[in-house]
Amino acid sequence: MKKIVFNTLVLFAALILSIPSFAQNDDAKYGDNPEQCKRDLSEYIEFVKQKNYIDALPAWRRVYSACPQSSKSIFINGPKIYGKLIKAEKDATVKQAYIDTLMQIYDRRIEFFGQEGSVLGRKGNDLYKYNRKGAYEEAYGYLVKSAKLTGNKSQAAVLQSYMSASARMYKNKKHDAGQVVQDFSIISDILTQLKDKYKDNEKKLGRIKKVEENVGKLFIGTGAGSCDVLIAHFTPKFEATPNNVELLKVITKYLDKGDCSDSKLFFDASANLYEAEPSAQAAYNLAKMAAKKKQFSKASEFYKKAIDMEEDNSVKAQYYYELAAVSTSSPATARNYALKAASLKSGWGKPYILIGKLYASSGCGDDKFTKASVFWLAADKFAKAKAIDPSVTGEANKLISTYKTYFPGKEDAFAYNITEGATVKIECWINETTKARF
Repeated sequence: MKKIVFNTLVLFAALILSIPSFAQNDDAKYGDNPEQCKRDLSEYIEFVKQKNYIDALPAWRRVYSACPQSSKSIFINGPKIYGKLIKAEKDATVKQAYIDTLMQIYDRRIEFFGQEGSVLGRKGNDLYKYNRKGAYEEAYGYLVKSAKLTGNKSQAAVLQSYMSASARMYKNKKHDAGQVVQDFSIISDILTQLKDKYKDNEKKLGRIKKVEENVGKLFIGTGAGSCDVLIAHFTPKFEATPNNVELLKVITKYLDKGDCSDSKLFFDASANLYEAEPSAQAAYNLAKMAAKKKQFSKASEFYKKAIDMEEDNSVKAQYYYELAAVSTSSPATARNYALKAASLKSGWGKPYILIGKLYASSGCGDDKFTKASVFWLAADKFAKAKAIDPSVTGEANKLISTYKTYFPGKEDAFAYNITEGATVKIECWINETTKARF
């Protein structure tokens, strides 16, 4: 049975290749039997409307072979039908034949209806998605050409496949790190244009942003974007147009993702971006740069600006947490920032880890007992951190184990008439209560 099916597929493919080109006029587009062509068009389209692609196939094949110029829908629906066949087919040989036919459908669409750029994008996307043996390099070529021809009319899904194919090319040593960065830069530029184009279309914008996130992960995952490569790639672009806002956003975003935020290029691009278009992200970039240079006062200034401009509470929480981390010279202030971070992002343990460390290093207390009792409160914060956030359990347990060794002894507590479980007030700048344990 499989042999009969395969022979039928081969015969159909041969018929496809022998289809003559018709002149673009109303008489020719319906072929030699216009009435039959119209009936077949109506029949297959009705099945497609019902998403009954299998039953649509016979009539679709007839119009594809006899009157391909009669309707562009033949080439729009053909990939839907063959996509269904490809996904359902278990036999590898038959599946490859289906994929070959699908590729021919795209070629014929370009021949009869043009739109080469967008059709090549679909062709490359499907070839890559269905993973025809050894064809990823061919798919990459289609995707590159499509992006070049269509620009900001590209489909976001096609751009994601483009980045994925580039990453695979790099992994298989088909091109170098510089090419990966160049592909990534092209894709990023187009996605930026698409975001601007669809800024008022919430649904489309959401899909584009998701693709942008996936593209970034694919790029970072290649390991091709080392600091040296990124800086070498972006420096000439920055020098050519140092005030191009969209370029500055790309540079700062990916230097940050590539852990290159201590580079001069990152600082210069961040400064120019903040001056040209003050934003939370631009201020945050400058805050991080200042923090790395141990310019904590300047870092604090920019963290506060970032917080004032940021609308997303989870992002704002991160800014507050980092602000707390650069404010430890004033521990009470640092604690306030950490608590603010915790209040903006529920179930986040890191702010309480930070507060516990602030308590442990506070030096509060006038004698051996009062100095040691602070560690009870530090341990409380570590315990709270892991109770609300399992991701910090390992760190919290290690800290608790460390600071338990500094807890007061019973003899020291006896002089203060304090027993196990008694409530103890920790004063100094802390002013919190805890339970005694030995």
